[in-house]
Amino acid sequence: MLSDLFTFYKEKKDNSYMLFGKQNNKEHADMFTTFRTQLKPQFRSIINHFLNKLQIKQNAQQLIKQNLSSFFIWKNHKQEVEVFYIDESLTSEIKYKNQISDETYKQFYEILLSLSNLNIQDVQQVIITTANFFKEIDQLYHNIAVVIQKEQKKGNKDQQFVSLKILTRNSFILRPSGDLIKLPKISNDMYNFNHTNIYISTRIPFCNPMQGDLDQNVFRYTGSIDKQTFLPNGQGVLDSDEAFQFQCKFSDGLATGKGCLDLKFQKQIFQGHFQYGLKHGESITSNPNQTITTGYYQNNMKQGVFVNKKQNGSKVQEIYYKNDQMVKKKDECKFDENMISTRYLVNHKDISINNHFFSGLTEEKWINQLLVDYYLSLLSDYYKNSSKAQIYLFNTSQSQDLFTSQISLVDYKSLKLQQKYEQVINDYQKYNKIVFILNADQVHFLVLVYQNKSLYMLNSYATQNDQKILSAVGSIFPIQLKLQQIQVEQQQNTYDCSLYSIYNVMLQYKYYNVDVDKIDYKVSYKYIKKLRLHLKNIISNDYAHIILHQD
Repeated sequence: MLSDLFTFYKEKKDNSYMLFGKQNNKEHADMFTTFRTQLKPQFRSIINHFLNKLQIKQNAQQLIKQNLSSFFIWKNHKQEVEVFYIDESLTSEIKYKNQISDETYKQFYEILLSLSNLNIQDVQQVIITTANFFKEIDQLYHNIAVVIQKEQKKGNKDQQFVSLKILTRNSFILRPSGDLIKLPKISNDMYNFNHTNIYISTRIPFCNPMQGDLDQNVFRYTGSIDKQTFLPNGQGVLDSDEAFQFQCKFSDGLATGKGCLDLKFQKQIFQGHFQYGLKHGESITSNPNQTITTGYYQNNMKQGVFVNKKQNGSKVQEIYYKNDQMVKKKDECKFDENMISTRYLVNHKDISINNHFFSGLTEEKWINQLLVDYYLSLLSDYYKNSSKAQIYLFNTSQSQDLFTSQISLVDYKSLKLQQKYEQVINDYQKYNKIVFILNADQVHFLVLVYQNKSLYMLNSYATQNDQKILSAVGSIFPIQLKLQQIQVEQQQNTYDCSLYSIYNVMLQYKYYNVDVDKIDYKVSYKYIKKLRLHLKNIISNDYAHIILHQD
């Protein structure tokens, strides 16, 4: 019985009001205020009871709405506020499908329900001040981020958070990486992407202007975001607890233009130009000792003369820098205004991705082969841990080692197998498949797959050189191979060959025990466009998972 769970359980009474719902008169609003402010333990018991009884399903939002309306409040003859519940039909236990503890999930949903409760206000009678209301809302989002951050610290790096969207007065979105987004809703399916909050608790975002390691629990971004990637895009502010506050314009998640970095702990304020998230250009720094430092940064390094001045403008000291190192001679250092800064965003094994490669993931651009190798390295590692597939992948760099960068011009009879690859090729029988992805002649990506004494070509843009390339790759094997060209989906432009090739490699891992010529290679252009965006999200570390499944 509910009366065993909390002592204030009562049978349904007249002149009572819904606890979760819009207050319809002043008495109702007063009762709600009293209950909410003075009876917090009881309120918490209601939430806990609800969490223990509700089975989370796809229609969780509707279930919440229906069942929270079962709680009623009223005042007894002693003018004490009491609560009762009129439906005991919820008997199933809470179930969470992902890799996160039940207790953590209860904490998360407890906060979420508190958030929906805070959104209950009477239009005529404002229960709490607007300032306090938004302050409490903001703190609740912060608390959710902290819960996720603590769960991440338990060491389960492979866990995935389901994308969750709860509509309140704002839309609340939990991304798979653990990022939380508060997106204002204008009407129906219209959202305000210019006034958005993002809470980042599981990682250090690359929109952060600080170089080096930061040990911060939660980053908070406020401002404009991109509608597709949810990356900072436009004017915004990034906060990191007590460490810093950074105001700047962002493009694709990276600071660009004039910005202000308030280093709270050091009591320093940096004002200057940024390019691709790095200090790059003229700067002024206000120091805690009442001095001002002026100078130029190039690719986040001090470059040229830096002048320390007092507040009254009198010069204290001049120091000359070259690539962030002090030098004695003035002529040795000079800021190059034509230089474009380079920032490395992610690393995996021996592959590093910078901002220039990242920008290639925008629409209608060629994708650099390092991006291809980066993603396929993640893909290969994923399947090594999750399946029994015995597949060896030669990435574009290794394939270039084997066949040079001009494979269509190579005399395959003169090709010599490098010693570091001899064992793989000579032990070809131990693998389900051996996959080659080539940047053929530095102009086109395609895939070749060895399986059962046959070599198959998967080319999304067939050319007259296909047979030459098949012969060249087949020549490195110690046996005679059957050479075949497989009909695969053909690209609709001149720049998506890398994406089609990635997709064709993905299929080899997914169907590792299926014959290459029996796999269905049909894929929609819509999926290919989603795959391009997916690669971008992988690099920006928004997705905690690797595989993009078809609809």
